[in-house]
Parts: sequence; structure tokens; C-alpha cells
Amino acid sequence: MQSTWEWKNNEGMQYLTLPAWQARGVNLYFSSRHGGVSKHPYEALNLSLKVGDQEDNVLTNRIALIDAIGGDLRNVVCCEQVYEHQVAVVDKTDRGRGAIQLTDVIPGCDAMITNTPGVILMGLFADNLPIYFFDPFKRVIGLAHFGYNGKYGQITWETAKKMTQVFRCNYWDIEVFIGPGLCKSCNLISEDKAHHLKDAYPLLNDFICKTDKGFSWDMISTNRRMLEIQGINPEKISSCNFCTSCGDNHFFSKARDGITGRMAAVISLDR
Repeated sequence: MQSTWEWKNNEGMQYLTLPAWQARGVNLYFSSRHGGVSKHPYEALNLSLKVGDQEDNVLTNRIALIDAIGGDLRNVVCCEQVYEHQVAVVDKTDRGRGAIQLTDVIPGCDAMITNTPGVILMGLFADNLPIYFFDPFKRVIGLAHFGYNGKYGQITWETAKKMTQVFRCNYWDIEVFIGPGLCKSCNLISEDKAHHLKDAYPLLNDFICKTDKGFSWDMISTNRRMLEIQGINPEKISSCNFCTSCGDNHFFSKARDGITGRMAAVISLDR
């Protein structure tokens, strides 16, 4: 069963959500760039404390977004997002980490999983892919930050594996939603990166193509293939296929704009 995303607008906040997951008690959101107070080049709903925006504006934006989706910033948890493959297991004792300051963010991780209702997992994105996970039987959720590095294939793989190890999830039961990021046409990589990816992961060669602008990389198809190899049911992998760079300026895009803000990927269990 593939899940269909929808745009929602509440209290001036515009965001994507998955009604099929919400109906089963999972609150999943991906913010747009609209509705906040940040100034150029972070206009307007920048949610990252790491890009040079004024801290007060970022916190105002975070409070506004979390209020609009019915949450509490004190329950938000953020990880460092360092392009590694470590997965943090989060519970109620982690609430608030990284929510209002960077000093207490969960370090060294690019993904988080939890089975604790009310804990809000949040990641920050502008072109890399947010990968959401949900096991409806074990009531476990996860959120991963996927982008290029030497271990690029592992964070998605490791997140699902951690769910099976810690919470005894079954791969075949896990549902995955791949949020907005660079499409294959906009995701141009260097020749060195292209050759590295092809050499390290020959099964994914068909997702890296030479174009007249260089090499392009299809990250969505890469993740689909990796998840299917791992044992995730292909019918339970969905994506919104909305490009952050060429998608009608709904989103921040570092590839397009250089210095810019970040959207938030958010997921929590309400029961």
C-alpha cells in the first residue's frame, strides 16, 4: 500500500503530510519555506540553527511550526546530521535535545528511532532526502537524513536494521516514505563521486548517469533499491517526488541558492 501525500495549511504554516499514516496515529510533516519570520536569504520559515540565521528568528519559526501541527517544542529531538551511518534510539529522556540550542543535540548521528508516543523526531533539510519509517505493528517510527558521502547507502539501511534489532520489527512490515529532495536532473555530482558510487555499489549503476552537465544521481531510486534488497516490501515504499530545487520555489535549496534556510522533517507517535 503506497501512501499519498497532501499539502496542508494551518496558522500560516504550509507543509506536506501523509493522511494514511495520520489515520493510524503517526504525525508526519515536511515544512515548506513559507510562513516564518526569517529575512533574506533565509526567508521565511528557516528552521536550522546552523546556517547563519538569527537564533531568535529560528526559535520563533520552530515554535510556530510545532504549534501549528499540535506539538510542543519541549518534546522535539534533533540529531547532529554529520553524514555518517549511526542511528540513535530515542525515548522520553531525550525530549528537548537540540530543540532550542545546538549544544545538546544528539551527536554523531544521522537517524533516530523511537517507540515513545509524544517524542517528536525532527531533522533539517535543503536538498538531501528525509526518509521516514513506520512499523504499524510494533508502533515504531524513524527518521533518517540521506545525502552523499562515502557511506551513503548505509543510513537508510542502518535505520531499518536498528528497528529490527532494538524493537524486533519485521522488515516486511516497515513502511517508508521518502520526502522532498533533489530530483535526478538537479542532483549533479562530480565525476570522482560518480565513479566512487559505481565502484562501491555496482547494483546501483543504473541510477548514476552521464549528462551534458556532468553526472546525475537518482537518490530516490537508490533508496528504493537499497530498501528492497534489505527486505522492505516494495509496495510499502512511497515518495512524493517533489524536487527541492526545481519544485516551484516551495522549498529551500542549497544547490539552487547557495546560502539559504532549511525545512524540517517531523514525525511522532500520538498513541
